[in-house]
Amino acid sequence: MQKSGKVKRMKVSLRRMLTAGCILLAVGLAGCPAPAPKPDPVAPPVLPPVVQKDRIFVKKLSISPSAVSAGETLNRQLNYSISAEKTGKIRFTEVIVVSGKAINMELSRKVLEKGNGNHVSSFQFKIPNGLPPGEYRLITNLIYGKSSRKATGRFTVK
Repeated sequence: MQKSGKVKRMKVSLRRMLTAGCILLAVGLAGCPAPAPKPDPVAPPVLPPVVQKDRIFVKKLSISPSAVSAGETLNRQLNYSISAEKTGKIRFTEVIVVSGKAINMELSRKVLEKGNGNHVSSFQFKIPNGLPPGEYRLITNLIYGKSSRKATGRFTVK
């Protein structure tokens, strides 16, 4: 009778192991799912790698003088920086537009190639005779791929 009790207990143990997804082998247990590892409370979380992109940053735009008359020259200076990850240089387009009362005109369009670091773009615009007095904007767009950076300065025609 003792043997039958032992066999009965083995059957119950075997049933429990099979319901847990384990297989009983002659040597021991194999194929049992390992318990899920517990996260280490001290280890920092693993973050995905940061993907850097080529970028253009507009820093400062200055226009002088701020008030001009027809026939005078307006000076624009744009400070910007470039961060080019792969090649160290990027190719972009600089578009300058004057916009105001009765005018919306492209003044300049240049394709430029610049390297990493700080850069300065200078531009002079002679105020046309007959331009009505009032407030105007000088807009510079730096276009790179599908993105662009815009810098707007204001001036007055007397």
